Amino acid sequence: MKGFLRLCRRLLIAALVFSVLAFGYLIMLERADSANRPPEELLIGGAYKYYFNRLSELEKRAYNCILSETGGYPPRIKVPSLTKDELGNVFEALLYDNPEFYFTGRECTVRFTGSRAFFHPEYAIDRDVYAAQMAAVEKAAQSFLSTVKGVTDEYLLELAVHDYLVSRCSYNEYNATIYDALVRGTASCEGYSKAAKYLFDKMGIKCYVMCGVAENHSREKVDHMWNVVNIGGGWYNLDITWDDPADAHDRSIRHTYFNLTDAQISATHSNYENDNRCVETEQDYFEKSGLMFSGYTLATEEKITGLIADAADAGEDFLEIRFSTPQAYKKAHKSLFMDKRIYVLQKRALDICSAKINPDKARYSSDERFNIIQLYITYS
Repeated sequence: MKGFLRLCRRLLIAALVFSVLAFGYLIMLERADSANRPPEELLIGGAYKYYFNRLSELEKRAYNCILSETGGYPPRIKVPSLTKDELGNVFEALLYDNPEFYFTGRECTVRFTGSRAFFHPEYAIDRDVYAAQMAAVEKAAQSFLSTVKGVTDEYLLELAVHDYLVSRCSYNEYNATIYDALVRGTASCEGYSKAAKYLFDKMGIKCYVMCGVAENHSREKVDHMWNVVNIGGGWYNLDITWDDPADAHDRSIRHTYFNLTDAQISATHSNYENDNRCVETEQDYFEKSGLMFSGYTLATEEKITGLIADAADAGEDFLEIRFSTPQAYKKAHKSLFMDKRIYVLQKRALDICSAKINPDKARYSSDERFNIIQLYITYS
């Protein structure tokens, strides 16, 4: 009997040892499977992560480690071993994909403890201050979103974001966050672009920021950021910053850079790399708004007269039109301003509208790079 009990005890110990080894083996298999499984986008942060999807699998793992933990303000985060270039790729992708990821500043390092690598962030904003700022950002975002409640047309939603930011913000090259744009109302191109992405993310519209070089209002080439947005299934360039007039006293909302193709925006923008070609014209602002002209004829003048009258009756002080070719633009520019046909059109507009416009005073601006003429309406 005692021998039987010893045998049972030995069998039980062997079974326990086997179970422990088997469990450990399963854990190793699970970890190996996890390591081999392609990293997926996290549900936190920006809704559309264009730059995450351009990273290597190793970089994606580091991206997810940092994004999932940084909000807790840890002094360090365990990450895969990264080279300096890989760290740069990851950190840039985090900053570009996630507009709210501005509390870390612009510098970071990866340090090693033994064989393990740790990401060391440099926090630029106190945790409580950041929380208060993001609460204000969310309040501003929800206030805007309430104005487009029930709107499902992507083009109209995009137009609302564009016009909201142009009317809300003024340019300041030193303010680069969504808090600056949405709460303070003053931002650089980075602030405009990331605020737009933040709002588009909430609307479920695919959007990302793009960096390159662009001519500013003074025709100087500067480092610049704008957006690429998917509307109606097509990709378009959208530069909200450059649609905000350089003159702080001019509050007209322009649409020169609203839904441009790559060919169109190349007139002023360069040195950028975009995986999604922007070639569609269906969502072009001037086409959809009836403000595009293929030539300059008497019929064109009649249409412009009606546009001036409609704008005046709506209380607008600004009207923009575009011509499809440089030749049509030059002919219109000469006829309207050198030959002074603008005064004739304004007098005709006065006859058919109820607003009291001044037909004897004309003011305009133009941009031959995009074949656009902007007319300012003067009231008596």
